[in-house]
Amino acid sequence: LAQLPEGPGSSGPRRGLAAVTGGGAWYDAIGDNEALAPDLQQMRAATEDTGRFTVAITLDTNLLVEGDFVATYVDSDGNAATGSAVFGGADHAVGILGRTGPDVVGAFRWNGVAFEPAGLPSLESFAAGSTDEVWRIRASDMGILPGVAVGLEFATLYEGIYATYFDFAPEPGAPTFRFPAGALSAPPPPP
Repeated sequence: LAQLPEGPGSSGPRRGLAAVTGGGAWYDAIGDNEALAPDLQQMRAATEDTGRFTVAITLDTNLLVEGDFVATYVDSDGNAATGSAVFGGADHAVGILGRTGPDVVGAFRWNGVAFEPAGLPSLESFAAGSTDEVWRIRASDMGILPGVAVGLEFATLYEGIYATYFDFAPEPGAPTFRFPAGALSAPPPPP
């Protein structure tokens, strides 16, 4: 988990610059997607002492095509009663839309009825290797605080001409994935 993928232009994992302060990893059954939806396989999330919140989603391939969509639903305050009841109390969502050309990433905020677009300028997304889609954001942009049991749910879909295909993790009806957010700033130097 400490070796989450880095973004474009990086020279590999950061060493000595950031520490993972909280995180988790979860798995989904390989091949349980409905035919054409990208197959969720592994999901990792972490908070760092730099204040970043990073999510890496391993799919059967990160070569998303027109009609593919990968979503992460984030219960950022740890309170299932304040967000979307369908997605484990999610207060925010991040979606990656497959396009001809560069994929498009967007952030959404729960308004009590539906998710609406949210301008979160620190959000960035990139592909890593041949299977990972990664996004990261300043944790404070989503209201994530140290010690909160952040909840995550994931979904993919492919919308074709005749049908829409899905994959979910956790599976519908299963408990939301959770991990305790860690410190979001570096500890002070010793005296």
